Amino acid sequence: MLAVILILADHTNITLGFERRNHETRLDASGVSKKHGGSHGIRIRRHSAGSYTRKGIERLSEKRLGEFSKHRRKEIFLATKSDPRDRDSVLRSVEQSLRFLQTDYLDLIQIHSLSNLDDLNRMGGPDGAVVAVQQLKEQKVARFVGITGHNDGDAMTEALRRYDFDTVLMALNAAQSANPIAARKMVPIPAFEQSALPVALEKNMGILSMKVMGQGLLVGEGAGKASPAELLRFNLSPPVASVVIGVEQMARLEQNIQAARSFVAMNDGEKQKLRDAVAPSRSAWHRFLESHDDSLPV
Repeated sequence: MLAVILILADHTNITLGFERRNHETRLDASGVSKKHGGSHGIRIRRHSAGSYTRKGIERLSEKRLGEFSKHRRKEIFLATKSDPRDRDSVLRSVEQSLRFLQTDYLDLIQIHSLSNLDDLNRMGGPDGAVVAVQQLKEQKVARFVGITGHNDGDAMTEALRRYDFDTVLMALNAAQSANPIAARKMVPIPAFEQSALPVALEKNMGILSMKVMGQGLLVGEGAGKASPAELLRFNLSPPVASVVIGVEQMARLEQNIQAARSFVAMNDGEKQKLRDAVAPSRSAWHRFLESHDDSLPV
């Protein structure tokens, strides 16, 4: 995900994720930065991953980002993700990221897409990915370290309890009130909101939420749909540091900025009303999450 975090004057933060088809950036980053950086008092965060490619071009997202960010490095909070689960592969991956991003340090390196408890055990071994990112932080190659995940609240909760990550990026939206894997396996696996979020708050972590619009499945009119402004307001209501929003049009970017500027937290009644409104789309959203592999190039 290539993203921009807009830190507005009132400290309401939104991350504008640049939507990709086959991981190709569809909205020009420099245009966003030039137009909105000055007029809205915005700091810029760029968020990429080594696995994001296009038509076999290795690390295309990072290459494009590096060409832009090298001229404005001090203005940018630069974050990327690493897919490998073993220490040596993570270190090699980050070395490549630094080269393509044309920088000598990262503001945030994240272990990418935690899938389940077995996956957590692999990355947490004596020569695992957790050791690698901690080493990178100690060496000041990365200022902060984090972890990301899409659907398993139990695995993420355990990860946050075991390790002292600085940030966590998790899927949160009005439709995800239950875990999609739990529905299929008929086992009580909680969603992030029910389990991982409270632990992250207790540990005072930087919380980033993604899938605000449910990949567009929740946006529109009629049964199971809501406006982007309502969905954004829902995700900003918990004490998160920022939310990730897919953006492919400048007009949508402007609308999201205005929604963030006028933000007032939802009360419990308003949250439940929105959950009920998008409930008809919940099954479609859960099906998407079940099959979603963010490390794949398509």
